[in-house]
Amino acid sequence: MTISSNKYDNTNKGVLYKVDPPKKVDGKMQYDYLVTKSGKMNFEGQEARVLGVQRKNKDNKTILSFYVEIGNIQINEQKQGNDRDFKGQAQNLALTDSFWVSGWNNVSDKGTKYMSLQLKKKVEEEQYDEIPI
Repeated sequence: MTISSNKYDNTNKGVLYKVDPPKKVDGKMQYDYLVTKSGKMNFEGQEARVLGVQRKNKDNKTILSFYVEIGNIQINEQKQGNDRDFKGQAQNLALTDSFWVSGWNNVSDKGTKYMSLQLKKKVEEEQYDEIPI
């Protein structure tokens, strides 16, 4: 039996899967991923859209993960033959440093609830616990 030494090159490639629909467990709706927050964040002078996604961590605690928008795609309305189904653009939002993220629940003067965020560059000695939401 020959084992190929060729490794798949996934540079500049990715994949999107359909998220499982919610299911009822003990009378409550359970989601694998649930978008609960959206907004903008400034990363070292570069502004980007972010999403807060509620999910379970490896210890089954509910946490809020942040996702940064790197681009968008739309249906390719001029598709012909084997052409791509979707087209769009992406930007390189490369962060070379690691950051701690802190959040505070707030209410605007108009009564709108929101979460303010702050980034702080990590220093090796510092440790923050992964705090469930």
